[in-house]
Amino acid sequence: MKKLISVILGLFLATTALAQDNVAINPNGTAPDNSAMLDISSTDKGLLIPRMTTGQRTSISSPAIGLMVYDTNTDGFWYYDGSSWSEIGGAGSVGPTGPTGADGATGPSGVAGATGPTGATGLLEAGTVAGQTPYWDGSDWVIDESVYNNGSGVSIGTNAAPDASAQLEVSSTTKGVLMPRLTTVQRTSIVAPANGLLVYDLDEATFYYYDGASWMPMTGSGGSSSSQDYTLIYTTKGF
Repeated sequence: MKKLISVILGLFLATTALAQDNVAINPNGTAPDNSAMLDISSTDKGLLIPRMTTGQRTSISSPAIGLMVYDTNTDGFWYYDGSSWSEIGGAGSVGPTGPTGADGATGPSGVAGATGPTGATGLLEAGTVAGQTPYWDGSDWVIDESVYNNGSGVSIGTNAAPDASAQLEVSSTTKGVLMPRLTTVQRTSIVAPANGLLVYDLDEATFYYYDGASWMPMTGSGGSSSSQDYTLIYTTKGF
């Protein structure tokens, strides 16, 4: 999973802006905020995280602290606090933060013949499905059908286009989304946090987001009786 995430987030060529140690996903190539490992920007799309039933969620093997999923039976967001699953109240949270990926590389050059010129630089292998994203396995480019990039949105865990309302959609019935986990001291030491920056506080065993003036905890329980799916968007008034 770690390899998949690092590879996927490093190859959002059409919709990402790369800095030295963080990444942004947006439609205009704007650089990420310095306080965020992953900065997702959009004015018409949100973040879609893995959706699963209660049975599927509770069957996840050895969930990591801070793992988050959307439960379609309770119509609410849940995270693992290290000992049990807890439901998040309110409007939900922002998407996961991931590591910076490498720039896409040009294919290998052809071998020079005995008397002829060096061959032209090779191109990436053609995919078999529109939107496929390749990754470099150390020696060759590999076409991965679990990542979809159509130039305006990205899907992880499927070769289908993301939901029209989502800038990034992560699909799974067996795994959640894991975002940065910090101690309280590490969280409060973040320099100039962006509005909407989200982390999991290991000391408080809960999620915190920055509202532009202070860090706010995300606590309580939520959910509704509807069966529709939700996207998460941070507005100027919070989550």
